[in-house]
Amino acid sequence: MKISALYVCPVRGLMRFEPPEPRRLEQAARTAKSLGLEKLYLPVMEAALVGKHRAKIAYLDGIVQALDRVAQAGISAWLVAPCYRALGVIWPTPYVVTPVQHPMGEPVFLDGKVRYLKAFDWWRETATVEKRILGLREVVSASQGHPALSGWVVMERDFEWARPDVQNAEFVLKSFVSEIREKHEKGGVYLGIGWQELLHPEIVQELSKEVDGLRIAGFEKAPPGLEGEGSPGTELLQAAYAGTLARWLSKKPVEVEIGWGLREKMQDYDAWFETGKKFASQTLEGGIWFNLCDPEPGLYADPPWAIYPGLEEKGLLDQRLNPKYWVEDWINEIKTVKPLDKSNDLLDLSSEEYSSDPEMHFARLWHHFTKLI
Repeated sequence: MKISALYVCPVRGLMRFEPPEPRRLEQAARTAKSLGLEKLYLPVMEAALVGKHRAKIAYLDGIVQALDRVAQAGISAWLVAPCYRALGVIWPTPYVVTPVQHPMGEPVFLDGKVRYLKAFDWWRETATVEKRILGLREVVSASQGHPALSGWVVMERDFEWARPDVQNAEFVLKSFVSEIREKHEKGGVYLGIGWQELLHPEIVQELSKEVDGLRIAGFEKAPPGLEGEGSPGTELLQAAYAGTLARWLSKKPVEVEIGWGLREKMQDYDAWFETGKKFASQTLEGGIWFNLCDPEPGLYADPPWAIYPGLEEKGLLDQRLNPKYWVEDWINEIKTVKPLDKSNDLLDLSSEEYSSDPEMHFARLWHHFTKLI
């Protein structure tokens, strides 16, 4: 199985909406390549695309410089664009949120603070949709023809916070894909979703035909009904299960985000390796470590690290960009496992039957999956 990672700059973080610091990125990318990682995902923060013209141009130049450094390191990059959700926090532009506080809201970084806000249904707002398309268009134009850029993740978990109907979601996705295909004919385009879409499968089933594959994230929050033994390895199995379901529903290749489970105290690395082999035995396109590097201490008080205790020490690389002691062996182990397709044994129903009661089948099939694996 292929292993990749999201790269969030360990010097600049996310909340100031700056491009990655180039030298640290190149150093991290060289280490990632030496470890055998397949590619790096670089988030292009949507909030950086709506500021003053000079600031926006500087940000886009910084993204191109980041791609230059990735190319020099000899590894490929995918852009997550426009990215408004990363590392368990929503980083929105002002026109896709409402200022109304909500006790059950998700963490939203807005106007320099983390807030918990009510979702705003922007999908029917023509002006907002056009602004989002324009932002992506500018990223596509700036990065056109770059040798390091081999793919895109679009609409990263856009469906969760303000859920659209299929028609509106399809219009936006087709618009995004069209902008990319016009100037990047050869790169892959994946749709970024959360595991929550498996509880509302109609969007995934309909929209997956517009893209080359799916990228599943969202494991900062455990899926309901997927009980486990509470070890860090449980998250790997949950990710494998979600990916298997998504591949079945979409009939497309699937990559899944992993690593959030290591926020829990690691007790037994042997068990972690064994669970890793179970994860790798699934017929998935790959696993994406949720963040390559540990941040510098000066970022600990910033979101997302201030929101999720322990997150600051769960990268594959430490603050000096050296691999953690277990990482190289774990990746090598993962890459040698041959996948075994057990989906026919797991899935005892049609996709139509699943869609008739997805919450019930989601929990039921999990218990079946844990026995098969």
